[in-house]
Amino acid sequence: MLVVGVFGAENFLMRSSLVVIVAALVLFSRGRRTLSRVAFPLGFLFFMVPLPQIVFNAVAFPLQGFAAQNATSMLELLGIPVLRDGNVIHLSRITLASPRRAAGSAR
Repeated sequence: MLVVGVFGAENFLMRSSLVVIVAALVLFSRGRRTLSRVAFPLGFLFFMVPLPQIVFNAVAFPLQGFAAQNATSMLELLGIPVLRDGNVIHLSRITLASPRRAAGSAR
C-alpha cells in the first residue's frame, strides 16, 4: 500500500498503510489471538488518517455554504444589512470569506 501510495501520490494510501503494517506486525509476532484483542484499537487508529481530499471537499463545501446561509439569515434577523455571494459574506465595510477563498482572491 505504501509503495502504491508513493508512486500514485495518494496520501490516503500512504497514511493508512501504517495501520495495515501495525496489524500485520501484531499478527506476525503475536498471532491471531492477540490481533483479535487489539482489533478495536487498530480500527480506531484509522481515525488518525485524514480523509482523502476528494471526500473532504465533497463534505466541506456544502457545510461552508450552509454556515454562510445561516449566518446571513441571523444577521438579517438582527437588522444588519448583509449580502451573501456563495460562501462569502459581504457586510457594509468588511468581507467575511473562508481562508481558501481569501487566499485565492489575493492573487
